[in-house]
Amino acid sequence: MRTSRLPASPALNCDIPQNYLEPILVQDADGVTTTVLDRVTGIQYQIRSKYLIGADGARSKVAKDIDLPLEGQMDIAGSMHITFKADLASPVEHRSSVLYWVIQPAPEVDEAAAKEIVYQLLGTRELDVEITGTSLWGDNEMYATRLQPGRVLSAE
Repeated sequence: MRTSRLPASPALNCDIPQNYLEPILVQDADGVTTTVLDRVTGIQYQIRSKYLIGADGARSKVAKDIDLPLEGQMDIAGSMHITFKADLASPVEHRSSVLYWVIQPAPEVDEAAAKEIVYQLLGTRELDVEITGTSLWGDNEMYATRLQPGRVLSAE
């Protein structure tokens, strides 16, 4: 029997890929005005705050918008995400988690290679696995040499 879980927060998850993050920031002496979009209702509105902290990584839109100088190296290593559907009740009952990491040399990201990685992770080939997505992304060692001008801060 399945039970429904209550959400951990009344707010939607805000883990947005950087290429979709398009906030409009307006900063003045008293605060920051941020234009946001409610993805459920489609309503765009503004939030007024004393400060805004951008924690959106090495390709930071916030750091770019406030002209922060960045130093370091981009794409020093590669990572891969694989999302899939499978009944995991039995293989992971002794090690429950919401995220599993597999460290190994990077294979080509086609469906066959992704399934092989999932089977290795699960320790069995006896499950029906449906790959729902794969993506590659680069790990960066970038940092801002200055973290803020005014009321907008970057937390790379």
